[in-house]
Amino acid sequence: MVLHQKSLTLITIITILITTTSIANIARAQNSSSCKLTCGSGKSAKSVQYPFGFSEGCVIPLNCSDKNEIKLGEFTVQNVTRSSIFVHLPAQCNRRYQSIAPLFGPNFGPSWDNSLLFQNCTSPPPGCQIPAEFVQKRFNLSSCDSITCMSQAPNGSDIMRFEDLKWTRCNYLFGSFAVQSGRDSLLSLEFETLQLGWWVHTGLCECHLNATYTTVKLGEGKPPGCRCSCNAGFHGDGFKRGSGCQTVSQPGTATPEYHSKDDNEGFWFHVSMVLGFILGFWAVCGTLVLKNSWRYAYFNIFDNMKEKVALKIALKVARWQGRL
Repeated sequence: MVLHQKSLTLITIITILITTTSIANIARAQNSSSCKLTCGSGKSAKSVQYPFGFSEGCVIPLNCSDKNEIKLGEFTVQNVTRSSIFVHLPAQCNRRYQSIAPLFGPNFGPSWDNSLLFQNCTSPPPGCQIPAEFVQKRFNLSSCDSITCMSQAPNGSDIMRFEDLKWTRCNYLFGSFAVQSGRDSLLSLEFETLQLGWWVHTGLCECHLNATYTTVKLGEGKPPGCRCSCNAGFHGDGFKRGSGCQTVSQPGTATPEYHSKDDNEGFWFHVSMVLGFILGFWAVCGTLVLKNSWRYAYFNIFDNMKEKVALKIALKVARWQGRL
């Protein structure tokens, strides 16, 4: 009887642990699926792939304006690719460089593929001097002069630090231009565009079987970040936590930079798995807890099995000792 009571207590403890763990798993599943991937609705809606999104549950949250424009702070996002975020940085005279501080985030920052244009530098950074005539014609501005561009070596980092802007000893950031390339296109020089590199922390960087792992160097003293991207012939976000990589159905099909899916699909899958396990567990253990006759029969079976096993072990030991 004492053994039965102890076993009943053990079943209760196991049930509590399983229920608690299941609730935690459901909560994690809900958090992982609570990332909204679409900005706006209708024909003008825009979608992004994991790890981006438009809610707090996303790894790299973006903003969605009332006009269905993707934003990073006050800056308009022009494009999101498998390695970069391109934002619009209009040419502007006498703009403080501190204004782009929101573009230095925990999972993104300006890459060294940019050339930044500065004004009013006490000690011009190494780079190039931009003729005032070029500025006036290209940007239709006549009041800006002494433009200096900075395009220095990254010093072992793929991403700029905000401190790099301070060290330029320039008061104003006039603008920038970035080199943008596509899979099937030549390099293009994009004026009034700032290219941001993005990454996730290594703990979240589980790449799909058909994806490539890329390390992002963040500078001395900082652990590197990483990205996943699908191999040629596949499309998707490349992450196990996202949509992974699917085979391109037809030759020449363009790989989409954006992707949308049912945000609740993963959540309900986890819920059904957890509830199925709980129901199956209670179908057996719940009956034993609630019905005494079944519980006694159940433990009697185990008692008999235990006695038979003990007897067989004793016989084996006796035979072994007899041989010695």
